[in-house]
Amino acid sequence: MAVVPALRVDAVGAKGFGVSRSYFQKGLKEGHVRLDGRVAKARDTVRVGSVLEALGLGRVRVVELIGRTARGNYKVRLERTS
Repeated sequence: MAVVPALRVDAVGAKGFGVSRSYFQKGLKEGHVRLDGRVAKARDTVRVGSVLEALGLGRVRVVELIGRTARGNYKVRLERTS
């Protein structure tokens, strides 16, 4: 389970790949990240079943949206593949 502040691609991707959000945003700006097969933007949102692919990092699939924390963050289950 991962806790993210928003369901935006940059927040979920950074958490899913274990990198900083600023590092992941750099890859987004350079066009190295895809969401469900198309080039992603940081403001795009993920949903259950979404697949993030990042050049050199692999793939992360959003398996389940578990709920919210007391502070309003999202709890999601992510599955990392090759």
